Amino acid sequence: MVRNKDSNTSISSLITNYVAIITLVPFVATLVGDGIYYSRRFNRHNVAAGSFEVAVVIYVFEIVDVVIVGAVIWKLAPTFASKADQTKAMTLAAYGYTPIALIGIVDFIPQIGPLTFLGLLYGAYIVYVGLPILMATPKDRVITYLVAIVIVGVVVYAAVDYLTLATVHSALSR
Repeated sequence: MVRNKDSNTSISSLITNYVAIITLVPFVATLVGDGIYYSRRFNRHNVAAGSFEVAVVIYVFEIVDVVIVGAVIWKLAPTFASKADQTKAMTLAAYGYTPIALIGIVDFIPQIGPLTFLGLLYGAYIVYVGLPILMATPKDRVITYLVAIVIVGVVVYAAVDYLTLATVHSALSR
């Protein structure tokens, strides 16, 4: 992360060339895992379409999550005596999201999907380490800034989980 501190990567490039690519891990895992699990459980012909629909929804909302958390980091920066740099805030959100996306591989087995919470913990640690580096957050404000980011992140992820469950229900009830 320190090596990329002064990187001039654009936000659109960061989203399309990094976040969209690592988000393919939970996309493929969800697609395959749900397809296998639900086809055995429900024995319906529309399972493949439903699995694809759920995977696409998760894919899109995961990217939206990163953008929202990046905007939160950026907008809250002045409150915590930090440098309000939108690109660096989005970079920090993307780096914090990386372990969440990578642990999404466990979605191959839907029953152990809640383990993705471990990725959230490690992502929070990355944000904790990155706040003073990328956002120039004073050491005495890092914890409170991180707590604010995590609270918003949890609310966003809860909303995504709700929308995903609604999509699963809709796809399987057709």
